Amino acid sequence: PTLPGVASALAALRAAEAAGFGACRRVRDIVWLRPLAAADGPVEARIALVAGERDIGFEIAGPDGLACRGRIEPTGDPLALPVPEDGQEWSAEALYDRLLETGLDYRADYRPIRSVRVSPHGAVAELDMAVIGTGFADWPLPPPLLDAALQVAAASTLPADGGPAPTLVPFSAAWIDLAPEAARDWRRAARIVARPVPAVTG
Repeated sequence: PTLPGVASALAALRAAEAAGFGACRRVRDIVWLRPLAAADGPVEARIALVAGERDIGFEIAGPDGLACRGRIEPTGDPLALPVPEDGQEWSAEALYDRLLETGLDYRADYRPIRSVRVSPHGAVAELDMAVIGTGFADWPLPPPLLDAALQVAAASTLPADGGPAPTLVPFSAAWIDLAPEAARDWRRAARIVARPVPAVTG
């Protein structure tokens, strides 16, 4: 079994709050360097936090070395993202069929997207939070909700004409941000907005 990338981000958020940094809901500049996988038994991972002037750096390391790094920002004003009004709309079935073609197989609790509209300017998805089972009822932020953000980001990269899609393995994200209502109660999350950012090289 391999620890999902979103679980790394969630663990970093919880570690920052447990260390006394206050309520945190934004993770940015996330890079997944290698998977944390368990072969024959439990795997020990270490989370290191480094406080900056305005944010907290984190690193998650496993037996094979550094697995994930990024930065956490305390709760503040949510990022203002324009909601795409144009583009092609896909049903949940169409979206998850397309993601399956890329090697991303989502099942059960991890299919909370009801529909998604994709355009060159980004993607916006409507959510059905009832899909996320009662097993996450006591979680401050369930992994399926964070994973849905990556699903929407992945959808924005798929060919609009339905042509062959490349294999997708998310390895970085500029940010994941929760609106205040969703941060207080994740069941109130209703929409995810994603937009592409320029690639950084070198």
